[in-house]
Order: sequence, then structure tokens, then C-alpha cells
Amino acid sequence: MIFFTRLLNLTCLLALIILTNGCEEKTDQLEFAEAIYFNGDIVTMMEEHHSVEGIATRDGSIMATGSMAELNDLKGPDTKLIDLDGKALLPGFIDSHSHVAQGINALTEINISCPPVGKCERISDIIDELKRNAQGIEAGEWIMAWGYDNELIEEKRHPNVNDLDVQFPNNPVIMAHVSGHMVVCNSMALEIAHIDKTSSEPRGGVIEKDENGELTGLLQENAAFGLMPFIPQLSAEKKLDLIDDVLVQYAQNGYTTAQEGLSDIRTSELLLQARDSGLFIIDVVSLLDANSLDQYLSDERFQFNTYDKGLKFGGVKIIGDGSPQGKTAFFRKPYCAHGNCTLSMGFRGESNLSQQKLDSIFGQCYSKDIQVFMHCNGDAAIDMFIESHKTNKEIKPNKDYRPVIIHSQFVTKDQLQVYSDERLIPSFFTNHCYFWGDVHLKNLGAERGNFISPMATADSLGLIFTNHTDYRITPLDPMFVLWTATNRLSRSGVVIGASEKATVYQALKALTINAAHQYFEEDSKGTLEANKRADLVILSANPMKTPIEKLADIKILETIKSGQTIFKK
Repeated sequence: MIFFTRLLNLTCLLALIILTNGCEEKTDQLEFAEAIYFNGDIVTMMEEHHSVEGIATRDGSIMATGSMAELNDLKGPDTKLIDLDGKALLPGFIDSHSHVAQGINALTEINISCPPVGKCERISDIIDELKRNAQGIEAGEWIMAWGYDNELIEEKRHPNVNDLDVQFPNNPVIMAHVSGHMVVCNSMALEIAHIDKTSSEPRGGVIEKDENGELTGLLQENAAFGLMPFIPQLSAEKKLDLIDDVLVQYAQNGYTTAQEGLSDIRTSELLLQARDSGLFIIDVVSLLDANSLDQYLSDERFQFNTYDKGLKFGGVKIIGDGSPQGKTAFFRKPYCAHGNCTLSMGFRGESNLSQQKLDSIFGQCYSKDIQVFMHCNGDAAIDMFIESHKTNKEIKPNKDYRPVIIHSQFVTKDQLQVYSDERLIPSFFTNHCYFWGDVHLKNLGAERGNFISPMATADSLGLIFTNHTDYRITPLDPMFVLWTATNRLSRSGVVIGASEKATVYQALKALTINAAHQYFEEDSKGTLEANKRADLVILSANPMKTPIEKLADIKILETIKSGQTIFKK
């Protein structure tokens, strides 16, 4: 009798478990979508021509995609049915390299860029713009400007102390080159920074002097970066207000994930304050300055590889060389002289740090599972990157390090093969084709100049590559990035390397699934499929159906982060 009683109890218990599980399954089935998007071109990015009729979202994620008949069971009484009215829906764009914090400077500094970003076409225009914007400032206050381009202004030279001193005798003036790798100062700013004609140059830096040994005001690379401690900072409150505005700009351009591409200590502190203030309407991946790595590792506030309220410290940034248009990038072969490579003067740029130092940084990062991002424009800088990777890759055999070579502009074909063999990730910069393609042909010759950001060759080798704006070096607009990747036209209308034109799908992958892969986030972002984040962007037209010459005309209409609209035109 006891046996049968126990058997009966066990049978009832099993029945109860089955019934309960059945109820849970039924409850799950009754969970309805918060929103269903339909009646548009829904480009999933899972395959080149893959699209679906509808997409259902709930709790910040994608519930399902498919035909409207398949999604009908997810439609409840409170489900929002969002008619795309023929517009295009894609995964939210993922910024693979830019500088969020520099957006603050863009809002506070004087724009002395050449068209189309600014309106300065000669040095007199720069002076006029400085004077107009500096009206009413008191003696001793800094005048900060950004964006001049010596290659594009009429005089074809850098402004100098003589241009500035006579106009601004009572204010320190600093003007940043459009590359971000050099500045021009007046005498007052140089004096504040304790720089005179007897000052020694730091490694990887130049303090330019004229033929008489006098300062011209031009500081390049590490000499320019050394000015930062002397420049007054905005208040924390003002910075937080401005970074909020900057993040809105990213959202207006369809980005749901952005990068802060070089966070020094002050920038990192700002990002932590912004996180604690709940300002991150999009995800931000911060790359910490390799020069302060020991300090970051000793501070428990800096935890790598995990998001906290929209902020992730995603790796370490190293500056390997400089700017190709500024002739500070590091090459195997010299720059051309006067547009003729047979007249080269032998100068090929230089690295910003030694191979020994670079090896040490790689080793420290690889041993602690910290992703390495390194700025490399020239092929010689890329050689250094590859050597450091190979030297340290056996620290953790079979580890997927995914190191990123930011820019990789003048990578060679043999280096691309190494990228493929070693699973290295190039983050290209095709906007250079438009802004400085003509300059590169002059400075580097046709063979090197036309192979800039070789996306087609990279794709043929099976590389996972990304493409970026390096904002604020070039505008944030991702549609312009698509246009430069597929058209490769220079300012003068010359095609820069026709054989390296990307297809629209290749160019879109570089802004979506490939960029997610770069951040180890391909399981949660980059395509439209079930269980990924509902990070979406609505465009005025489908890029896959748009003639490549018209890609830059497509408009961002709405940006959705985790199912919530954060921008709507």
C-alpha cells in the first residue's frame, strides 16, 4: 500500500511539473511584441540580398523576423504597428573609430577648415575667422581653432607665428591641423608651454624652426601632444552638457554604438561622470591611452570588456605614427618631392615609439585579455604592429586577440596576406580618398596612393574589415562613408584606385556586422535577427537599391536604440 501511495504521489508531482512547464510555454507564447515594423525594405545584413517582410521587437531586443503571416501571432492589443511606408530599415550603424570627446572641441573651437567642412581657402580667411570669433574675449584668454589644411589653402603652407603674433599679441593662440597630428601656435602660447628655440624635441615629435633657427610655431606629433597640460579645461558641468549634445549628433547620424578613440585620464574621468549621470543614449566603447595603462590597471573603476550603463572600456589605443597628408606617417620608402618620387629627399616619417616599447605594450595587453588598437597609416608602422603581434601571440596560444590596425591606409598586399593569416582587423578610412586623395597621389605616387584603404582586395582575402570617419577629422555622416567606399572619388574628381571600389554590401558590412565583430559583439549587434539588440536605423532609401553616385544623398530618418527611438527627423 505504501508503495502505491508513493507511486501515486510521484505521478501527481510529475503531472504538476508537466502542467507547470506547459503553462510557462503558453505564457511565453502569449508575450506580444512591443512593436512590429513592416511595409519597407528590411535589410537584415545576414546575406547580401536577404530581407524580410517584418521585424518584431520587445524588451530592447528583436523577437523575430519573417513574413507578416509568421509575425501575426506576436501582434497583441498594445503592439505598435510601424508602417515604414517604403523606407529602409537596417541594423543601427556601429562606429569603428572616431573620437566622441573631440566632439566637445568641435562645439567650442573655431572652425578654420577648408570647404566643404568650413570656408577658409587662404591664410587671410583663417585670420578673419579667428578675429570674428574672438571678439569680446579678454586679454590672456586662449583662442582655440581647428581644421586648417596647408595642402588645400591657396598659399600651400602652414600658417606661422608671424601670421598670428601681429594680429593676436595679447592672447595665446593654438590652431590644430585637420589631421589632428600637428598644431600652429603664436609666440604667447609657445611661451606658456615653455617651448623656445633651445627646447629639445621629444621622440616622435618635431619643433619646427626656420632657416635662422627661429620657431615657426609648428609643432608636430608628440611635440604637439605635449601642449595639452597647458591648455585650460572647461568645467565638468559644461563638459557633461556638451557630451550630451555630441551623443545626440551620433544618434542623428544613425549610430547606435560609437567609439571614444583615445581616452586620456581626463577624458576617462569625463566618461565615468557621463555614465553615472545616465547620459549614454547610445553605447560608447572607450579606448584607453596606452601611455597610462599601468594607472588604469591599478584603478578598479576601469574594467575592460563589459558595458556599464552604456559605457565599455574596450581596449587600449597606441599611436604608431602620424598623418600621411601631413607627411608624418611612417613608410618603408620615402615620400615624393614636388610630386615626383624620383626626386625624393629621403624622408619617410618616423614611428612615435620604439619597437621595444611597442612589444612591451602588446605583451601586457595580451596577457590580460585587453584588445589592442593601434593607429598605423604607413606601411612601416604596420610592420611594427605585425612584429609586436607575432612576438606576443603565443602568450595565450589559440587566443582570438582581434587586434585592430586603425586606418591601415597604406597597407601593402603582402601585409594584407599577413592580416588574413593572423586574423588581424583593419579599420579603413575611405573618406581620405575624397578629402586627400589628390594629396596622396602627389606625396606618395600612383602605386601607393591608389592602394589606399584597399577594401576590395581585403574582401577577396576573406578579411573582416571596418570603415570609419575618425570624427572629427571627417564628418560623422555614414552615408558619405558608403559613398567614398564605393566611388573613391577625390575632390578633383579623380578615381583613387578604381579596382579597390567596394560593393555597397561590403561597405555596409563595414558599418554593421563587421564593426560588431571588431568589438566582440557580433552575437548581439550588426544584423537583424532574433535575440539581437533592437538597434535599428531607418533610411530614406535602401542603399542596396541606390546608384552608388547617389548614396550620399540618403537621409537618416530615425535611430532606435534597444527598441527606443532616440532620434527622429
